Amino acid sequence: MIKVKALRFRMSLWYAIVLSACLIAYGASMYIGVSGYLYRTLRKSIEHDARTIADKVVPNVSLKGLAYLQGALNEMYPEVTARFIRVSTGSGKVLYVSPRPFDKSFDPSLIPFSPITEQSQFSKSVQGAGRFPILIDVLPYTAPDGEAYFVEVGANTQRISTMVRGLGVSLLLGIPLLIAIAIAGGILVTRNAMQPLDDIAETAERITSRNFGERLPVVETGDELERLTISLNRMILRLQDAFAHIERFSADVSHELRTPLSILRAERELLLQRKDLPSDVRDKLLNSIEEIDRLSRIVSQLLEISQLKAGAIKVDPFPIDLGKLAVNTTEQMLLLAEIKGVKLTYDIQPDCYVEGDGALLRQVIANLLDNAIKYTPEHGHIRVAARRSSSRAILEIEDTGIGVASQDIAKMCEPFYRADEARTRTIAGAGLGLAIVKSICTAHAADISIKSAVGAGTTVSVEFRAASAPPKLSKPEPMNDLRPSET
Repeated sequence: MIKVKALRFRMSLWYAIVLSACLIAYGASMYIGVSGYLYRTLRKSIEHDARTIADKVVPNVSLKGLAYLQGALNEMYPEVTARFIRVSTGSGKVLYVSPRPFDKSFDPSLIPFSPITEQSQFSKSVQGAGRFPILIDVLPYTAPDGEAYFVEVGANTQRISTMVRGLGVSLLLGIPLLIAIAIAGGILVTRNAMQPLDDIAETAERITSRNFGERLPVVETGDELERLTISLNRMILRLQDAFAHIERFSADVSHELRTPLSILRAERELLLQRKDLPSDVRDKLLNSIEEIDRLSRIVSQLLEISQLKAGAIKVDPFPIDLGKLAVNTTEQMLLLAEIKGVKLTYDIQPDCYVEGDGALLRQVIANLLDNAIKYTPEHGHIRVAARRSSSRAILEIEDTGIGVASQDIAKMCEPFYRADEARTRTIAGAGLGLAIVKSICTAHAADISIKSAVGAGTTVSVEFRAASAPPKLSKPEPMNDLRPSET
């Protein structure tokens, strides 16, 4: 399939257009130039013959008679010269007409004669005397005795027409062939020239925050392309340092906060064991413990996101039945849906296998279901679907919840992002659930897409690379308790 927007195609197209225009212009100029040169040469030749006859033969006609004129012209221009010659007086009397040439290319008797009134030399082309036009030069001449004569010398244009036609055919056949050969060569040259760019683009597509150590191939050509790859590699190195600093900072902060939070919780639990605590103090301690637990979960999730992005959490890929995993995970979260009065349904295709880490994929499903249940009002509906499309396995979770505005969809996977204040006030969460889902999907080379409309619900789709064949041995799926991430 030809990609019309590709640089190599546009370069080849412009090369073809410019080359075609140049060759066509060159061919047309050659055709016109050669044709004009041949006709000018023939015209000069018959003009010279007419002048020769007028200067050497015609002045003696009045003295030596018509026999002299006929003999002299037949001797000077025999039949093999294929010249048309006609001499007439100013009164319109024809004194001499050349016989039919030896090659029978034209018949002089078919060339019409009419009295000539022009007083200066001119040329004309006559049709009908033969297969090709006859180019005739007419020279008015006044003899020394005052008698006016007209000398007409013509030649058949067959040779010129044949040569010009042959040249035209050669150009019509040769120019397209040359253009085709040049375009093919240009495509090969462009392909070779663009190959380093393809290699750079292919490598750049593989570089993510998980493999910043990879570098673009440096094309050692000493030109702008080499400078570009070196500059891009330096930019990637700077980005790698910046990302590493951010990830280290997030991980260090998250890790350092866990111990103080644990200490704060333990201290409040010890205080709650006292019997003499007033009821209002006890209530405040319980509330503070709940807040500490929430902060602990947020810290744990931030640490998990940092570890996923840094590659510290290793993905253990194994062929997993995505549909079965979705059903098992959903069954364990049915209680949450039943408490809220939300209906759960399935649309599962069999043998929908993916290569992935079962524990992490289970967390993806749990987080998405937890989101759907939280934001779906009572008597709402959630559909869990798993299907295979070509080489992709697709997980979909669709709800009839409150939805989000279109301008908020692109930011939903950002940490701590909340679509609006109403969500923050009415539904608990920190906005990290989808961020964790996004990190896990990135680790599995999966794509996540979200479709939503305010008041109409949300559909989250995750596309995995499907397993090439069902596994012969099934790896036991993790049965740990589900703990949906804070949303």
